[in-house]
Amino acid sequence: MSYMVVLRRIAKREFDDAIAWYENRHEGLGRDFSTAVEREIERIASSPNQFARVKNEIRRAVLRRFPYSIYFCS
Repeated sequence: MSYMVVLRRIAKREFDDAIAWYENRHEGLGRDFSTAVEREIERIASSPNQFARVKNEIRRAVLRRFPYSIYFCS
């Protein structure tokens, strides 16, 4: 069973800003970052309980290649 992931407007804006920031550092890096986040979101949707709780119902998924975490409620 896969869950639906919904990004809040502020999270989507932060995501878009981060893509632009990485792309400005090196061509193609923004795309790589976007792909890494999308893959992590797929992992969250398929199995949210695999990620550590950081407080109450809030969990955190840490990207491997980029210094970036995704916080979500399960």
